[in-house]
Order: sequence, then structure tokens, then C-alpha cells
Amino acid sequence: MIALDTNVLVRYIAQDDPTQSPQATQIIEDALSREEGVFIPLVVLCETVWVLRGYYKLAKQRIIHVLDAIITEKGFELEARVEIAKALADYRHHPGDFTDYVIGHIARQHRCSMVFTFDHGLITSPLFRFIEKP
Repeated sequence: MIALDTNVLVRYIAQDDPTQSPQATQIIEDALSREEGVFIPLVVLCETVWVLRGYYKLAKQRIIHVLDAIITEKGFELEARVEIAKALADYRHHPGDFTDYVIGHIARQHRCSMVFTFDHGLITSPLFRFIEKP
């Protein structure tokens, strides 16, 4: 099994660099064709969403499409797959950021009753307790 860093996964998704994108594609597709497996650490997935949203300015629906493709690819091994799937479901239907929902579901997995936050976008999520200004 191989693992990916964020920059390799982003180049594979974006296909925007004439040198690095083909290299990333070849590495990933070679591993998938050999059924070797491609491990994507949780932090890499979260960083990838951050880069796609911030640098590439992708719309939320496009990011959801990318995440769906990653989750459903049989050859991709994901750290915390169950929590990622739950976070994606929340991200799909609520205003918070994907990474916030990952944090919430990882905390829940570790038996935390809630995550305290100042992020107003998470006010309706049962995973979070919004801290009001005094």
C-alpha cells in the first residue's frame, strides 16, 4: 500500500499542473491497477478540502462530488472512514465546514458529548455547543 500527501492528491484531483498532475495520476492509477491500495490519512483529506475550497474556489457541491468519489473508490483506504462518511453527510445538508464535522464525529467516537465552538455555522449541529458572546 502507498500513502498520499495532500499535494499529490490535489494535483490528481485538479489536473492543473503539466508536470505534477500526470505524475500524481500515474502513481495513483498504477497502485490502483495493481490493487496495491492507496491510503489517504484523515489530515490529508481535510487539507485537500481546505485547498479545493480556499485556493481553487470550488463550490461546495463540487467538493461533495470529489469526496463522494474518494469514499466510493474501492482502492482508497481512508483513515476514519465511518467518521468521514458521517461528516460528509452533515456537510452535504448543513452550513458548517467538512473539517468541522470530521472533528465532531471523531470527538463523538472518542465518547465526547459535544465540541465547544465559536463557529456560528455549527449552531444547529447536535455535535457542537455554540458559545454565545457575553
